[in-house]
Amino acid sequence: MSHSENFQYPGAPNADVFANSQAQGSVLVVDTTTDELWYYKEDSGARKIFSDGGWTYIKLASDFTISNTSPTPVTGMAFTPDPSSEYIVEGQLMLEGSSAGLGVCLGISWPSGLDRGVFRAVSSKTDADDWRLNNYYPTNANLAATSNPNANTPYPASLESTFLTGGSPSGNFALTLLRG
Repeated sequence: MSHSENFQYPGAPNADVFANSQAQGSVLVVDTTTDELWYYKEDSGARKIFSDGGWTYIKLASDFTISNTSPTPVTGMAFTPDPSSEYIVEGQLMLEGSSAGLGVCLGISWPSGLDRGVFRAVSSKTDADDWRLNNYYPTNANLAATSNPNANTPYPASLESTFLTGGSPSGNFALTLLRG
């Protein structure tokens, strides 16, 4: 009969923390500095259990200014996916242009080595109409050039993507912007 043992540890636990346990079953460790829960997996070491359903939330600390007319990755909004994994990416943004004649175009850049992937983006075209883009791997794409109805006024944009990685993906999944 195996049993579980749970204990607290200050910081992300390493393999030694799990090895020093007398438990014969699963050991769970709570990082007392972050309240994250960890378990040990023989082939990959200490692994975090996500209490928030596995979501990772990212918020930019400051505005990202874009002047390029070609797709530019947004600093802090890219990640390298793990092999043989499934990802769901969702985002809500406020896009704002400095003049009514120019807008900000939302898009993505795919990593290589995916099995498949889809992407949808929506952004304001006028106060009452939207630009929409449906895209699929491996084509990188941005919404059509926009012209925000009003200068220096934020307009809503959203994105959603689901993708499956193969055995050895390479590069980043990145949110991109360009000036339209």
